[in-house]
Amino acid sequence: MLYQNSDTEWRDCGDGSCTLMKQPFKHDVADSAQALVGTPATVFTGNDGLTQVHWPWYDNTARRIFFATQRIAPERAGALATQRLYYSSDGGASWTLAQFSFGSQPHHYQFITTEHDVLLAGVRDVSASEDADHGTLYVSSNGLEAGLFAPSLHHVRMSPREWWQETTFAGNLDVERSAELDGVLLANRYRANADGSPDLTCVQTVLTTDMGATWNLLPPPAGTTCPDGECHTHVRLDIEDFPTAYSPMDAVGLWLAQGNVGRCLSDKPEETYISNDSGKTWLVMSKERLIFEVSNHGALVAGAPTERLTNELTYTLDEGRTFQTCTFDLTNPGGEMLVNNILTRSFNAKNFILEGRVNQDRFAGGVLVHFEFDDVHERECGPDDYEEWRPNDGCLLGKHVVWQRRKPTAMCSKDRKSVV
Repeated sequence: MLYQNSDTEWRDCGDGSCTLMKQPFKHDVADSAQALVGTPATVFTGNDGLTQVHWPWYDNTARRIFFATQRIAPERAGALATQRLYYSSDGGASWTLAQFSFGSQPHHYQFITTEHDVLLAGVRDVSASEDADHGTLYVSSNGLEAGLFAPSLHHVRMSPREWWQETTFAGNLDVERSAELDGVLLANRYRANADGSPDLTCVQTVLTTDMGATWNLLPPPAGTTCPDGECHTHVRLDIEDFPTAYSPMDAVGLWLAQGNVGRCLSDKPEETYISNDSGKTWLVMSKERLIFEVSNHGALVAGAPTERLTNELTYTLDEGRTFQTCTFDLTNPGGEMLVNNILTRSFNAKNFILEGRVNQDRFAGGVLVHFEFDDVHERECGPDDYEEWRPNDGCLLGKHVVWQRRKPTAMCSKDRKSVV
């Protein structure tokens, strides 16, 4: 029997003959027994004695879709096992077989759900070496019902399987979705050699605005020059390297990221960047690595260095066109702190909290610094402070899309989110 507990985990029914069940589940109930409601229903059955059904991976980033895989044992000794992957977008009432060009060869998978009838899948052959850190990004075609996937981006960064990850759904993708603009994603991939193989010495950041149909390198920030002549912006997208590129909710078109400018992504971030047109153009926020946060629907962006002691907070009120610095003093010797994170209570707030410690000793005392920005804006925004913005020249996934958002130069507090 397959059941879901209060941590939204799915239990494995085991090998051989088994029946997977689903039961309606209340996500807001902490106790597992009370969370299970209604009558269980069969979602999958394997009776051939050769089928092993692993627990489905559950993704709630955009749409609630369940994933499950069958491992079919070989019919004769020495033959390789095969694999079938299924997904369900209706809570397990029906399942669709995912069909890839490599057939039923065993692979590792990581999925990205979207607000549209589209799935993206990072896929890596399980026969690759244990330290292989790349795969292929596929995109579903002809709707979710068809189950057909086509390759979108080769050599996409995909971390090796961790010891705690089960064999099918493993690895982390260097891919980030735009929070407000479906079809817009950033990805890191290895540059291809002339023979099509990955150049493992060069990772580059690419952007798509059409759900993976086309990918393009990022332009350098305005005024940037590169000595080797190959000048592109590259940003950190590995979720293990906090903070990864950030597209905040309620701030349409805004990206914040750490990275560098050049031919390839460097091993260590060199600068912090901001974009207010969903990655089409970029500005330098700082010449060092900053932790960042966004508030007031994008009208207030703040950042602070994380690799040195500081008593400064950098902020912008015009989406990166200009930056200002707020200096603070602490009572500890030196009056500085090592910042771990920046917090805000909501996207409509006008305040931040810096969280960190008084020195670089990891056992040092913690410190919180509260910043109020109630008076930095001259007034509340009015109708004349908003403008129409057309992402991707107004065409997004075949639709004419126009957003109404605050003008970057309007020095006003934004009391409502952007509307489409």
